[in-house]
Amino acid sequence: MGCTQSAHMDPEAATRNQEIERQLKKDRQEAKRQVNILLLGAGESGKSTVLKQMKLMYDGEYTDQERLAYKEIIFANVVQCMTVVLESLDALGLAIQPANEPSARSVTDMDQAFLEQDYLPQPLSEALVKLWRDPAV
Repeated sequence: MGCTQSAHMDPEAATRNQEIERQLKKDRQEAKRQVNILLLGAGESGKSTVLKQMKLMYDGEYTDQERLAYKEIIFANVVQCMTVVLESLDALGLAIQPANEPSARSVTDMDQAFLEQDYLPQPLSEALVKLWRDPAV
């Protein structure tokens, strides 16, 4: 009397128990597939780039939210890099074609407000294309 466990289990509780067991099993399988990587290196050595490439290769495409987050960084990098190239031309003994000087001024004098737009402003895009095609650049 009272020495055995009751075999009666509420059907609703049994269903819930099966769902929990199924989820635990799924979580264990996913944990086996998970790989942790420790990326070490000096600043600006490419750790973030490696991580982003791994994500693209093994996790698929970026989400729309991730793309929007990178948009401002990409826009700023494009303008900043062209500005650095233009500033380096004198040191290299090179000069852009006179027809491209207005484009160079529009890039170097660009207000940072364009970063918040969905696209690079048309005049800025055209200036960058013209400068990229310049033989000195």
